Amino acid sequence: MTMNRTNSEKAIKIALSIILAAMLWLYVGSVDSTEITVRAKSVPVVFVGEDDVLADRGLMLVSSSVDTVDLKLRARRNILYALDTRDLSVLVDLKEINSTGNYALTYSVNYPANVQKSKITVESASCYSVNVTVGELFKKTVDVKYEVTGEVKQGYTLREPIITVDSLNIHGEQRDVIRVSYAKVSYDVEGLDASVNEMVSYQFYDSADRLIEGVKIYANHDELPLSIPIYQVKQIPLKVRLHEAPGLREADVVATVLPQTMKVAGERYLMQDLEELLVAEYDLAEILSSGNKSIMLKLPDGVISLDGKREVTVSITIKSGIDTARFETTNLTAKNVPEGMEAIISLESMNVMLRGKIDALENCDVAKIVVEADLSGIMVPGHYSVPAVVRYEGDGDLGALGSYQVEVDLVEEVLSETPEQPDNPDNSENTETAN
Repeated sequence: MTMNRTNSEKAIKIALSIILAAMLWLYVGSVDSTEITVRAKSVPVVFVGEDDVLADRGLMLVSSSVDTVDLKLRARRNILYALDTRDLSVLVDLKEINSTGNYALTYSVNYPANVQKSKITVESASCYSVNVTVGELFKKTVDVKYEVTGEVKQGYTLREPIITVDSLNIHGEQRDVIRVSYAKVSYDVEGLDASVNEMVSYQFYDSADRLIEGVKIYANHDELPLSIPIYQVKQIPLKVRLHEAPGLREADVVATVLPQTMKVAGERYLMQDLEELLVAEYDLAEILSSGNKSIMLKLPDGVISLDGKREVTVSITIKSGIDTARFETTNLTAKNVPEGMEAIISLESMNVMLRGKIDALENCDVAKIVVEADLSGIMVPGHYSVPAVVRYEGDGDLGALGSYQVEVDLVEEVLSETPEQPDNPDNSENTETAN
């Protein structure tokens, strides 16, 4: 137990000693005014004005004697302590060059913003000037070709790439630029199951379709936008939705679509919940008889047909056992009559057509056929022709066919006055006497 405590105390003392030594070293480094040197190797050379000023003058940088420079820097310890040599660069200014030729140019060292650069001196360097060759700029416009290779994931289909940039403006030395016949983007879609939307690189080719390498050619785009639709494919059934009506239920109707299925495709997120396509909806109250109808397909946004189908045929067949019959009803009423008004229906009876199973028609109770005129929205007295709803309130599933109108006179309601009872004292006295 005593030995373990002793070892722990030693470890703590050692750790404290290391921390104190580091803090002391940091402090001395921050206040020490002693000058030291540091070596910065392979500092990159950056040319100022190459892509703008020089290009505007029809000139270009053909070559330079060096791409990097080695530097030996001197300054106080605390200043160099704050310098990361990886952040250095050497700037060569090309903005004063106005013609082709060879030039020996001096450079300046570019220091990070957090360093006191005025207190740093270059003690030595691998070179003190950069020799450059400036030539005439040659310009040309070339086409961009797009090549898509590979097979997408099973169950998906590859669509035509969407191209927004079909040419490049290139420039460089004439001997290099004149070789370029076109630029090509190559993209491999092997195994992909989602559309591609990326910025992609390209390469230059000559007229013999050989890749051009090792030349300095500039273009107005470093990368090109590329969109390749990759759609999920499904074979989905085509459906019709029926809305039942009195006298004609869904079980009484056969609805078919030809063709019964179609092959569609779209982005994966659009297809994941698409299990069928509704091509039409029918209110059976409006279906008078069996028949066929051509329907133009309306696909969800972003979904396409791979079959090329634009329309389908919907067949509605009413099963046997359903029939129609006409009845004369005198049960005519009105609804939504404004308060304080009265609706007077001029007709005493109306001939209506009902549909349903044959036995229900044979047992129809005419007294249970109601014609109800709807006065919704009418507020002033007058003569009106209004829509009427016909319904059967008896036993059996029957429904009306067709639309109906009723002539109605809307008048102000006449309130009947109740006559006042005359005073009769004699009766009162007789009552009291009788009591």
